Amino acid sequence: MYSSTSDKVFGFIMNLLTKYLVWLIVAVVVLAYFFYPDFMMTAGKIILFWGPAIVLVGALILAIFRTKRKAKRDQEQGFTQYDIVITKWTLYGADLLIYGGSLLVLLVPFVVSEKGVGVTDLIQTLIYFMFAHWIKQLFTNKIQK
Repeated sequence: MYSSTSDKVFGFIMNLLTKYLVWLIVAVVVLAYFFYPDFMMTAGKIILFWGPAIVLVGALILAIFRTKRKAKRDQEQGFTQYDIVITKWTLYGADLLIYGGSLLVLLVPFVVSEKGVGVTDLIQTLIYFMFAHWIKQLFTNKIQK
């Protein structure tokens, strides 16, 4: 199952992260809340503000390491090129994600905010639309026409 010591260490770390880390964090939070309630209130405000960014950056780092490891393993087995199959329904779904996601970015502040849609929301929608359309073009231009 494991071919080297680094594979064993990586497997152990992934098992720790996927199976036990959540329970360790929950235990630490419960104990800290019991013994230091004022600190936990302050930490809760900080986590609510910075938490999403920390989770996204952590997930990005894990995804990059996972992809790098998979690419290295595939290269050792002789796979150096991947085929991407895109059907017309995939393109329809991509268009739905691009335009529907842009509308959703505008719809959320319209529903949630008392002021409605502002300039910041329009800029966020433009950024989302450009980025999503760029990714679609990146894949569809690779198709031989």
